[in-house]
Amino acid sequence: MRAMGQYKNRSDAYSSLHAVAALTAAAFSAQGVHAFGDAIIQHVRQSLSALQRNPTWLGSLNGRLVAATRRVCLASLDASDGDSAEDPAGKLQADVAANEFTRILDSAAAYLDEHGIGPVSGETLRTAAGSLHAAALGIIRRGAASGELTAVKGLEQDGAPPTLLFRLDGEMVWLNATLAQLCKRREIPPTQVSADAKDLVRELSASSRPLGGELDVGAGLARRGNRTDMHLRAVLRRGPADGSATLIEVEVSEARRQTRLTTRELQVARLLLEHGAYLKVAEAANLSLDSVRTYVRRAYRKLAVSNQAQLRARLVYDGMLADSR
Repeated sequence: MRAMGQYKNRSDAYSSLHAVAALTAAAFSAQGVHAFGDAIIQHVRQSLSALQRNPTWLGSLNGRLVAATRRVCLASLDASDGDSAEDPAGKLQADVAANEFTRILDSAAAYLDEHGIGPVSGETLRTAAGSLHAAALGIIRRGAASGELTAVKGLEQDGAPPTLLFRLDGEMVWLNATLAQLCKRREIPPTQVSADAKDLVRELSASSRPLGGELDVGAGLARRGNRTDMHLRAVLRRGPADGSATLIEVEVSEARRQTRLTTRELQVARLLLEHGAYLKVAEAANLSLDSVRTYVRRAYRKLAVSNQAQLRARLVYDGMLADSR
Protein backbone atom coordinates (compact mmCIF):
# COMPACT_ATOMS: atom_id res chain seq x y z
CA MET A 1 0.00 0.00 0.00
CA ARG A 2 1.01 3.59 -0.32
CA ALA A 3 3.22 4.99 2.39
CA MET A 4 1.40 7.31 4.80
CA GLY A 5 3.13 10.32 3.31
CA GLN A 6 1.73 9.59 -0.15
CA TYR A 7 -1.76 10.48 1.04
CA LYS A 8 -2.92 14.03 1.48
CA ASN A 9 -3.62 13.42 5.16
CA ARG A 10 -4.04 10.71 7.76
CA SER A 11 -7.76 10.62 7.13
CA ASP A 12 -7.20 9.53 3.52
CA ALA A 13 -4.75 6.85 4.62
CA TYR A 14 -7.16 5.47 7.19
CA SER A 15 -9.98 5.57 4.64
CA SER A 16 -7.90 3.44 2.29
CA LEU A 17 -7.04 0.98 5.08
CA HIS A 18 -10.70 0.77 6.01
CA ALA A 19 -11.62 0.07 2.38
CA VAL A 20 -9.12 -2.81 2.22
CA ALA A 21 -10.48 -4.27 5.45
CA ALA A 22 -14.10 -3.96 4.35
CA LEU A 23 -13.42 -5.52 0.93
CA THR A 24 -11.49 -8.41 2.46
CA ALA A 25 -14.20 -9.08 5.04
CA ALA A 26 -16.90 -9.10 2.36
CA ALA A 27 -14.87 -11.47 0.19
CA PHE A 28 -14.25 -13.94 3.01
CA SER A 29 -17.92 -13.96 3.99
CA ALA A 30 -19.12 -14.56 0.42
CA GLN A 31 -20.95 -17.83 -0.13
CA GLY A 32 -20.11 -18.97 -3.66
CA VAL A 33 -18.26 -17.51 -6.62
CA HIS A 34 -21.07 -15.20 -7.71
CA ALA A 35 -21.40 -13.59 -4.27
CA PHE A 36 -17.62 -13.27 -4.22
CA GLY A 37 -17.63 -11.46 -7.57
CA ASP A 38 -20.47 -9.23 -6.39
CA ALA A 39 -18.44 -8.21 -3.32
CA ILE A 40 -15.56 -6.99 -5.49
CA ILE A 41 -17.86 -5.28 -7.98
CA GLN A 42 -19.60 -3.47 -5.12
CA HIS A 43 -16.23 -2.13 -3.96
CA VAL A 44 -15.36 -0.97 -7.47
CA ARG A 45 -18.75 0.72 -7.92
CA GLN A 46 -18.39 2.60 -4.64
CA SER A 47 -14.96 3.81 -5.74
CA LEU A 48 -16.37 5.42 -8.90
CA SER A 49 -18.52 8.46 -9.48
CA ALA A 50 -21.99 7.86 -10.87
CA LEU A 51 -20.86 9.03 -14.32
CA GLN A 52 -18.00 6.51 -14.40
CA ARG A 53 -20.11 3.48 -13.42
CA ASN A 54 -20.26 2.00 -16.90
CA PRO A 55 -22.75 -0.92 -16.72
CA THR A 56 -21.18 -2.72 -19.68
CA TRP A 57 -17.68 -2.54 -18.23
CA LEU A 58 -18.87 -3.54 -14.74
CA GLY A 59 -20.84 -6.46 -16.18
CA SER A 60 -17.83 -7.64 -18.17
CA LEU A 61 -15.59 -7.32 -15.11
CA ASN A 62 -18.05 -9.31 -13.02
CA GLY A 63 -18.22 -12.09 -15.60
CA ARG A 64 -14.43 -12.32 -15.85
CA LEU A 65 -14.07 -12.30 -12.06
CA VAL A 66 -16.59 -15.10 -11.60
CA ALA A 67 -14.95 -17.23 -14.31
CA ALA A 68 -11.46 -16.62 -12.90
CA THR A 69 -12.59 -17.36 -9.35
CA ARG A 70 -14.17 -20.61 -10.50
CA ARG A 71 -10.87 -21.61 -12.14
CA VAL A 72 -8.96 -20.76 -8.95
CA CYS A 73 -11.32 -22.98 -6.95
CA LEU A 74 -11.18 -25.92 -9.35
CA ALA A 75 -7.41 -25.65 -9.78
CA SER A 76 -7.05 -25.91 -6.01
CA LEU A 77 -9.06 -29.15 -6.13
CA ASP A 78 -6.85 -30.60 -8.87
CA ALA A 79 -3.71 -29.58 -7.00
CA SER A 80 -4.94 -31.43 -3.91
CA ASP A 81 -5.50 -34.70 -5.80
CA GLY A 82 -1.85 -35.77 -5.81
CA ASP A 83 -0.58 -38.36 -3.35
CA SER A 84 2.31 -36.10 -2.40
CA ALA A 85 2.45 -32.45 -1.52
CA GLU A 86 4.39 -31.78 -4.71
CA ASP A 87 2.11 -32.11 -7.71
CA PRO A 88 3.80 -30.27 -10.63
CA ALA A 89 0.82 -30.42 -12.99
CA GLY A 90 -1.65 -29.34 -10.32
CA LYS A 91 0.66 -26.60 -9.07
CA LEU A 92 1.11 -25.25 -12.60
CA GLN A 93 -2.65 -25.13 -13.14
CA ALA A 94 -3.13 -23.39 -9.80
CA ASP A 95 -0.42 -20.84 -10.65
CA VAL A 96 -1.98 -20.10 -14.05
CA ALA A 97 -5.39 -19.60 -12.43
CA ALA A 98 -3.90 -17.34 -9.74
CA ASN A 99 -2.07 -15.22 -12.33
CA GLU A 100 -5.21 -14.79 -14.40
CA PHE A 101 -7.14 -13.78 -11.28
CA THR A 102 -4.46 -11.20 -10.42
CA ARG A 103 -4.44 -9.80 -13.97
CA ILE A 104 -8.17 -9.15 -13.79
CA LEU A 105 -7.79 -7.36 -10.47
CA ASP A 106 -4.92 -5.31 -11.95
CA SER A 107 -7.10 -4.23 -14.87
CA ALA A 108 -9.81 -3.10 -12.46
CA ALA A 109 -7.20 -1.29 -10.37
CA ALA A 110 -5.90 0.53 -13.44
CA TYR A 111 -9.44 1.72 -14.20
CA LEU A 112 -9.80 2.98 -10.62
CA ASP A 113 -6.44 4.77 -10.89
CA GLU A 114 -7.86 6.75 -13.78
CA HIS A 115 -11.48 7.19 -12.73
CA GLY A 116 -11.65 6.51 -8.97
CA ILE A 117 -12.74 9.13 -6.50
CA GLY A 118 -11.26 9.97 -3.11
CA PRO A 119 -8.47 8.03 -1.41
CA VAL A 120 -9.93 4.64 -2.39
CA SER A 121 -7.86 4.09 -5.52
CA GLY A 122 -6.60 1.17 -7.57
CA GLU A 123 -3.81 0.73 -5.06
CA THR A 124 -6.40 -0.34 -2.52
CA LEU A 125 -7.49 -3.19 -4.81
CA ARG A 126 -3.87 -4.20 -5.45
CA THR A 127 -3.17 -4.26 -1.72
CA ALA A 128 -6.12 -6.57 -1.15
CA ALA A 129 -5.23 -8.91 -4.05
CA GLY A 130 -3.44 -11.51 -1.95
CA SER A 131 -6.25 -11.63 0.59
CA LEU A 132 -8.84 -11.84 -2.19
CA HIS A 133 -7.05 -14.83 -3.70
CA ALA A 134 -7.04 -16.50 -0.28
CA ALA A 135 -10.75 -15.76 0.04
CA ALA A 136 -11.37 -17.33 -3.39
CA LEU A 137 -9.57 -20.49 -2.27
CA GLY A 138 -11.67 -20.45 0.91
CA ILE A 139 -14.90 -20.73 -1.10
CA ILE A 140 -14.07 -24.28 -2.08
CA ARG A 141 -12.04 -25.29 0.97
CA ARG A 142 -14.89 -24.63 3.37
CA GLY A 143 -16.54 -27.81 2.14
CA ALA A 144 -13.51 -30.07 2.63
CA ALA A 145 -14.53 -31.48 6.02
CA SER A 146 -17.90 -32.81 4.86
CA GLY A 147 -16.83 -34.34 1.56
CA GLU A 148 -18.38 -31.59 -0.52
CA LEU A 149 -15.23 -31.21 -2.61
CA THR A 150 -15.79 -34.58 -4.27
CA ALA A 151 -19.37 -33.63 -5.06
CA VAL A 152 -18.25 -30.32 -6.57
CA LYS A 153 -15.72 -32.06 -8.80
CA GLY A 154 -18.45 -34.39 -10.04
CA LEU A 155 -20.58 -31.41 -11.02
CA GLU A 156 -17.73 -30.03 -13.12
CA GLN A 157 -17.19 -33.18 -15.19
CA ASP A 158 -17.65 -32.94 -18.94
CA GLY A 159 -21.34 -33.37 -19.74
CA ALA A 160 -22.62 -32.65 -16.23
CA PRO A 161 -26.13 -31.14 -16.22
CA PRO A 162 -26.72 -27.57 -15.00
CA THR A 163 -26.70 -28.11 -11.24
CA LEU A 164 -26.53 -26.32 -7.90
CA LEU A 165 -25.31 -28.00 -4.71
CA PHE A 166 -26.79 -27.06 -1.32
CA ARG A 167 -26.40 -28.00 2.31
CA LEU A 168 -29.53 -28.99 4.23
CA ASP A 169 -29.74 -25.56 5.86
CA GLY A 170 -30.20 -23.96 2.43
CA GLU A 171 -26.64 -22.64 2.09
CA MET A 172 -25.43 -22.94 -1.50
CA VAL A 173 -22.12 -24.76 -1.87
CA TRP A 174 -21.63 -24.58 -5.64
CA LEU A 175 -23.16 -23.54 -8.96
CA ASN A 176 -21.48 -25.42 -11.78
CA ALA A 177 -20.07 -24.03 -15.02
CA THR A 178 -22.79 -25.70 -17.13
CA LEU A 179 -25.47 -23.73 -15.31
CA ALA A 180 -23.44 -20.52 -15.55
CA GLN A 181 -23.25 -21.01 -19.33
CA LEU A 182 -26.99 -21.70 -19.53
CA CYS A 183 -27.78 -18.52 -17.58
CA LYS A 184 -25.51 -16.51 -19.86
CA ARG A 185 -27.10 -17.98 -23.00
CA ARG A 186 -30.63 -17.31 -21.71
CA GLU A 187 -29.63 -13.94 -20.19
CA ILE A 188 -30.97 -14.96 -16.79
CA PRO A 189 -29.19 -13.76 -13.62
CA PRO A 190 -27.75 -16.79 -11.75
CA THR A 191 -29.03 -15.22 -8.53
CA GLN A 192 -32.62 -15.72 -9.70
CA VAL A 193 -32.04 -19.39 -10.47
CA SER A 194 -30.27 -19.93 -7.14
CA ALA A 195 -33.11 -18.18 -5.27
CA ASP A 196 -35.69 -20.49 -6.89
CA ALA A 197 -33.47 -23.46 -6.10
CA LYS A 198 -33.10 -22.38 -2.47
CA ASP A 199 -36.89 -22.26 -2.06
CA LEU A 200 -37.11 -25.82 -3.39
CA VAL A 201 -34.25 -26.98 -1.15
CA ARG A 202 -35.95 -25.67 1.98
CA GLU A 203 -39.19 -27.38 1.04
CA LEU A 204 -37.47 -30.69 0.29
CA SER A 205 -35.39 -30.56 3.46
CA ALA A 206 -38.50 -30.01 5.57
CA SER A 207 -40.69 -32.60 3.83
CA SER A 208 -38.11 -35.40 3.68
CA ARG A 209 -37.45 -35.56 7.44
CA PRO A 210 -40.27 -37.31 9.31
CA LEU A 211 -40.89 -36.09 12.85
CA GLY A 212 -38.11 -37.60 14.95
CA GLY A 213 -36.92 -39.73 12.03
CA GLU A 214 -34.01 -39.91 9.60
CA LEU A 215 -33.72 -38.06 6.33
CA ASP A 216 -35.15 -39.92 3.36
CA VAL A 217 -32.02 -39.96 1.20
CA GLY A 218 -32.98 -40.20 -2.46
CA ALA A 219 -36.19 -38.23 -1.96
CA GLY A 220 -36.86 -35.65 -4.64
CA LEU A 221 -39.03 -32.70 -5.47
CA ALA A 222 -39.56 -30.92 -8.79
CA ARG A 223 -41.34 -27.82 -10.05
CA ARG A 224 -40.92 -24.69 -12.14
CA GLY A 225 -39.16 -21.71 -10.62
CA ASN A 226 -41.15 -18.68 -9.53
CA ARG A 227 -38.52 -16.18 -10.74
CA THR A 228 -37.50 -17.93 -13.97
CA ASP A 229 -39.12 -20.29 -16.45
CA MET A 230 -36.60 -23.01 -15.59
CA HIS A 231 -37.65 -26.46 -14.40
CA LEU A 232 -35.92 -27.48 -11.13
CA ARG A 233 -35.48 -30.97 -9.70
CA ALA A 234 -33.99 -31.34 -6.20
CA VAL A 235 -32.70 -34.67 -4.83
CA LEU A 236 -31.20 -35.58 -1.46
CA ARG A 237 -27.76 -37.17 -1.82
CA ARG A 238 -25.60 -38.81 0.82
CA GLY A 239 -22.26 -37.03 1.11
CA PRO A 240 -19.49 -38.86 -0.79
CA ALA A 241 -16.79 -38.72 1.87
CA ASP A 242 -17.89 -40.66 4.93
CA GLY A 243 -21.62 -40.93 4.47
CA SER A 244 -22.30 -38.60 7.39
CA ALA A 245 -23.22 -35.53 5.38
CA THR A 246 -26.28 -35.13 3.22
CA LEU A 247 -26.36 -32.67 0.36
CA ILE A 248 -29.10 -31.54 -2.00
CA GLU A 249 -28.47 -31.38 -5.74
CA VAL A 250 -30.78 -29.17 -7.78
CA GLU A 251 -30.70 -29.94 -11.49
CA VAL A 252 -31.93 -27.21 -13.83
CA SER A 253 -33.61 -27.78 -17.18
CA GLU A 254 -35.16 -25.59 -19.88
CA ALA A 255 -37.97 -28.10 -20.35
CA ARG A 256 -41.47 -26.84 -19.60
CA ARG A 257 -42.79 -30.04 -18.03
CA GLN A 258 -41.15 -33.47 -18.25
CA THR A 259 -37.35 -33.39 -18.07
CA ARG A 260 -36.65 -37.02 -18.94
CA LEU A 261 -36.09 -37.98 -22.59
CA THR A 262 -38.78 -40.12 -24.15
CA THR A 263 -37.78 -43.29 -26.00
CA ARG A 264 -38.23 -41.54 -29.35
CA GLU A 265 -36.28 -38.43 -28.28
CA LEU A 266 -33.37 -40.57 -27.11
CA GLN A 267 -33.45 -42.57 -30.35
CA VAL A 268 -33.34 -39.40 -32.45
CA ALA A 269 -30.59 -37.89 -30.30
CA ARG A 270 -28.43 -40.99 -30.72
CA LEU A 271 -29.07 -41.11 -34.46
CA LEU A 272 -28.15 -37.44 -34.76
CA LEU A 273 -24.81 -38.10 -33.08
CA GLU A 274 -24.26 -41.13 -35.32
CA HIS A 275 -25.18 -39.50 -38.65
CA GLY A 276 -24.72 -35.78 -37.96
CA ALA A 277 -27.39 -34.64 -40.42
CA TYR A 278 -31.13 -34.27 -39.82
CA LEU A 279 -32.03 -35.72 -43.21
CA LYS A 280 -30.11 -38.95 -42.53
CA VAL A 281 -31.77 -39.20 -39.10
CA ALA A 282 -35.19 -38.84 -40.74
CA GLU A 283 -34.40 -41.67 -43.15
CA ALA A 284 -33.00 -43.95 -40.43
CA ALA A 285 -35.92 -43.37 -38.03
CA ASN A 286 -38.60 -43.27 -40.76
CA LEU A 287 -39.68 -39.81 -39.64
CA SER A 288 -40.38 -36.54 -41.40
CA LEU A 289 -37.71 -33.86 -41.29
CA ASP A 290 -40.00 -31.63 -39.22
CA SER A 291 -40.51 -34.41 -36.68
CA VAL A 292 -36.76 -34.88 -36.34
CA ARG A 293 -36.31 -31.15 -35.71
CA THR A 294 -39.05 -31.26 -33.05
CA TYR A 295 -37.52 -34.23 -31.22
CA VAL A 296 -34.04 -32.70 -31.32
CA ARG A 297 -35.34 -29.37 -30.04
CA ARG A 298 -37.12 -31.11 -27.15
CA ALA A 299 -34.02 -33.12 -26.29
CA TYR A 300 -31.86 -30.00 -26.32
CA ARG A 301 -34.27 -28.18 -24.00
CA LYS A 302 -34.60 -31.07 -21.56
CA LEU A 303 -30.86 -31.63 -21.35
CA ALA A 304 -30.02 -27.89 -21.41
CA VAL A 305 -27.56 -28.27 -24.30
CA SER A 306 -27.20 -26.20 -27.47
CA ASN A 307 -25.07 -28.26 -29.87
CA GLN A 308 -24.13 -31.83 -30.76
CA ALA A 309 -20.86 -31.77 -28.79
CA GLN A 310 -22.73 -30.84 -25.60
CA LEU A 311 -25.42 -33.41 -26.40
CA ARG A 312 -22.83 -36.18 -26.73
CA ALA A 313 -21.11 -35.22 -23.48
CA ARG A 314 -24.41 -35.10 -21.59
CA LEU A 315 -25.63 -38.49 -22.86
CA VAL A 316 -22.28 -40.06 -21.97
CA TYR A 317 -22.43 -38.45 -18.51
CA ASP A 318 -25.95 -39.80 -17.96
CA GLY A 319 -24.96 -43.29 -19.15
CA MET A 320 -27.24 -43.17 -22.18
CA LEU A 321 -24.43 -43.31 -24.74
CA ALA A 322 -21.13 -45.21 -24.82
CA ASP A 323 -18.03 -43.03 -24.57
CA SER A 324 -16.34 -43.40 -27.97
CA ARG A 325 -13.14 -41.59 -26.97
